[in-house]
Amino acid sequence: MDTVYARLKSEFGFRSRADFSPNDTADKLAMMDAAWHHEATPGAYYRLSDYVTQMMAGRAVRIVLRAEIRKEGQGTGITLAYAPADSLYDGEAMGAALKARAEHQL
Repeated sequence: MDTVYARLKSEFGFRSRADFSPNDTADKLAMMDAAWHHEATPGAYYRLSDYVTQMMAGRAVRIVLRAEIRKEGQGTGITLAYAPADSLYDGEAMGAALKARAEHQL
């Protein structure tokens, strides 16, 4: 499951605390944004949330993407949820595009 976390973090650009500079004001503000969340219990559970750009019909669309990665028996369970950040879009197409991106990494 830790490999799944690493792949999804890289693909979608989820940021952990280590990705922010403690001396940078913009980074401090970004960590206070309601869209950002990074909770990690390696080997058991990850909950991530951040702004993500997804291409839709040739147009870059900003969304807030939330991911939950959890141990389920011998496997790994993954839940992705999203919400618009700055514009409207076709929800079914967005879900399909995000699912395809995630599955490509797995």
